[in-house]
Amino acid sequence: MLEQTRGVLTKLADTTLSADARDSAQQSYAALRTQIVNFANDATYNGFNALGDQTQNVATSVNGSTYAIGGLDVKGAVETLSAEVMTADDAQAMLASDGTLASVESKVGEALNTLETNARQLGAQMKFTSAVEDSRQAGLGALVDTNMGEESARLQSLQIQQQLGTQSLGIANQAPQILL
Repeated sequence: MLEQTRGVLTKLADTTLSADARDSAQQSYAALRTQIVNFANDATYNGFNALGDQTQNVATSVNGSTYAIGGLDVKGAVETLSAEVMTADDAQAMLASDGTLASVESKVGEALNTLETNARQLGAQMKFTSAVEDSRQAGLGALVDTNMGEESARLQSLQIQQQLGTQSLGIANQAPQILL
């Protein structure tokens, strides 16, 4: 959208533009600006705007450490774009290397780099957390299997003791009959 905005501003910077073409370009610029501002305002999840000026701490480990995301203030930067570009001079000023559009493009570029870094960090943390969870599940399964093995051995031992007790009673009962 910023590239399209630059294209429209380049048209508006043309001093030879007819009145009808200027009106059309001004409407295009206004629509693009509205889309850009709405995009920045709508980058919200659970009440947190990732493109706003506030940060959100995200838990990254079981011991409570956090990773701060946000604080990009793209929202504030895009709102500095003029609502209307009335003259070619206005458009030229916005297109200048130190103009508003260059500032917004720079801020968006920085934000994209930061978001990419955040995404990589959180992705790595999610992968690590998943590996820890898998390891925990495997360990828990091994403990359950071990306990089941111990209990099975204990039950078998008790059954053998019961059989031996029954056999010894049978032998003890036969001994008096042999004497008679």
